Amino acid sequence: IKKETFTKYFGDLAEKSIYEIEPIDVKNWRDKRLKNVAPGTVHRQMCLYTSVFNYAKNELFMIKENPFAQVIKPEKPPSRNRLIKQREIEIILQALDYKIGTTPKTPRQYVAWAFLFAIETAMRKGEIVGITCNNIHADYVHLPITKNGDARDVPLSKEARDLLNLIPHTDRIKLIPHNSNSFRLIWQRAIGKTELHNIVHFHDTRHEAITRLVNKRKLPVEILAKVTGHRDIKTLINTYYNPTASDIAKMMNAS
Repeated sequence: IKKETFTKYFGDLAEKSIYEIEPIDVKNWRDKRLKNVAPGTVHRQMCLYTSVFNYAKNELFMIKENPFAQVIKPEKPPSRNRLIKQREIEIILQALDYKIGTTPKTPRQYVAWAFLFAIETAMRKGEIVGITCNNIHADYVHLPITKNGDARDVPLSKEARDLLNLIPHTDRIKLIPHNSNSFRLIWQRAIGKTELHNIVHFHDTRHEAITRLVNKRKLPVEILAKVTGHRDIKTLINTYYNPTASDIAKMMNAS
């Protein structure tokens, strides 16, 4: 990490030794950070840094106390549970200059393709960006490393397989020509020019995909967890698998 980037994120903490950081320093950092980013961002960062300092304390025995553990984190925002409407899909594809059923050619079209693939598979953006062609199989995609650190096999529906067939697999190592930063920039610039700016997030595809897997594919939650890679079914239920009372009534009364 570059020094200027480190200083940007940590401010005065960047100039201190790990042995010198006190809870008051963390509190001051937290309060300054909250002026520039959302509380949810600060909450996630403090959770990460708490873990790092816990490792330094409990495993490396470098410090006696964890200053991040002694400071109150901002309240964690409620999980997003927004679904993506068909009209919004059309707006996004138009913004990225992509037509369904065609082979992506430009960087923008690859982002559009990934958007559709995410809706069909519930894969995260980083997981799609990291797909290598040698890990694509007839009816599943193997992910050697995922967010929780485990490998996962993602089963493919016919629609997902059709999307994969649009991209040649023999002329490249990576499936799509993007890293996380180039992907993010293209998505933000394209969506920023539409009425969906700050309304639809790419990660909303995960909630949309999981809802479809329940409503259309009729996957039970224990199988769903294997598809999505959730170790804890409670997290899956509380964050993504949240049907309304009407949805449950329809399931109960389905013939």
